[in-house]
Amino acid sequence: MDKKDKEAPKDKIAQRREERDRRIERQKRPDGTKKPIKTGSRLGRILFPIIVVLLIIVVAVWIIFATGVVERKARPLSVGSSEVSVVEYNYYFTNQMNQFAQAGLLTADAQGQPDLSGPSALDAEKTWLEYFQDMTDEAIQDTYIKVNEAEKAGIELSEENQKKIDDFFADMEKQVGGEVELHNRFVDDFGKGASKETIEPIFQRLFLAQQYETEHKDGYDFSDEEIATYYDQHRDDMDMVSYRSFMISPEKPAPDAEGNIPEQTDEEKSQAMEDAKAQADAMLEQITDEASFREAAVEFAPEDKKADYEGDADRTLQTNMKSSIVNAEVADWLFDASRENGDTAVVESNNFYFVLYFISRNKDEMHLPTVRHILIPANRDTATDEEKAQAKQLAEETLERIKGESDMETIGDEMVAAGTSAESNIYENVPYGQMVEEFNDWIFDENRKPGDTDIVETVYGYHVMYFVSFADQPVWEQRASEQLANERFTEEMEAFKESDEYAVDHSDFGMKFVKYN
Repeated sequence: MDKKDKEAPKDKIAQRREERDRRIERQKRPDGTKKPIKTGSRLGRILFPIIVVLLIIVVAVWIIFATGVVERKARPLSVGSSEVSVVEYNYYFTNQMNQFAQAGLLTADAQGQPDLSGPSALDAEKTWLEYFQDMTDEAIQDTYIKVNEAEKAGIELSEENQKKIDDFFADMEKQVGGEVELHNRFVDDFGKGASKETIEPIFQRLFLAQQYETEHKDGYDFSDEEIATYYDQHRDDMDMVSYRSFMISPEKPAPDAEGNIPEQTDEEKSQAMEDAKAQADAMLEQITDEASFREAAVEFAPEDKKADYEGDADRTLQTNMKSSIVNAEVADWLFDASRENGDTAVVESNNFYFVLYFISRNKDEMHLPTVRHILIPANRDTATDEEKAQAKQLAEETLERIKGESDMETIGDEMVAAGTSAESNIYENVPYGQMVEEFNDWIFDENRKPGDTDIVETVYGYHVMYFVSFADQPVWEQRASEQLANERFTEEMEAFKESDEYAVDHSDFGMKFVKYN
């Protein structure tokens, strides 16, 4: 082997060393440190950051939908320039639907939820879903009109109304067991995104809308002529009548051995009505005045009912009755414009015959009272003598502290908060007969005057009373003014609803997130 052949392997070794040195050199940074080793394929290096970004987006989208961010931010409806959230739409819709469900007007679907797919019982051309959607739109529009007009008029939510809202949330939190439970309750009722923070502004708008309506109506000023004209046109709705009435019922079959009343045939029912009419006509023939009416009532009353019409008992007399609380057919006769004192008649109504004697028709000239009370509870039927004595003593001690109307409010609120009073309230323009007998008799005493105080015992306990005032207007004038205000306000609201300023517009995207059950 020649010299050349011996040196060839050595040259190859040197060549490999030089190639290794060059590779090492390429792996170094300019500062001499080693570059990081690259792993994986080029495609992998490209896809990895894309996958990470997609995962982040998926997680973000899940958080948005799972936590109700969409329901808080999406806007299914707008009223003019005001946008309505999904949570607020759900609140109105759910409340509208629940009212009908509780009244038994809705059937349940397979999941036990109200079935909204069937035709509405109130509008055959719409399903229940469409009916409630329309009601929801109208209710939201009504609220936002009033709220926006309140803001224009500088009307702000009163501290009293804000306190009512705060008290509601505090009471609800106690009832359900805590803040977390209250949040879950809102979500169950009104969908994702519902919480105290999203429900409270809805309540604030509702209370402000109500406040605006009241204050705006109070600002109307009607002339005496307008009030008198309205009264003349609506006398039948405002006047009171006094009359005597005796009801004669058609005779029913005697119960059988088991106590059941046999079903009558149509012929038997007709005969029973004829017999009752004959009785009523016979009684009518005996009536010439109020005294003879009372005598006839005793004669024609069933044996077991005669005592109700004898002596001081006088069930026939009806005084100061409004047309709204009288049977329709009887009211038609009583409020006929030609009716005069002493008129008599037999009137059929609801399968009964009424023998009637007309006494008088009058304007309601009463000036209604306003009164405050603080109730110390001690139920007449269930409280012990000791509990009643303690309640009475507390009422007496409370009365001694009352020096004026402001004391009633301050002390009453303190006692309610402390749990020693069941109620501290003001009752304005109280109609006669609305309160329990003892309460009613005290406030309508003919000698009653503003500033009077007393303790009145009723079935509920002991009432510390403070008489505030009588209304400036008689009832007929007050009612005429209120109805005029209602009509004018309704006209204004209808005009607002038809205007572009308060047009209702739906968002298809936002409506996708509405909760319908």
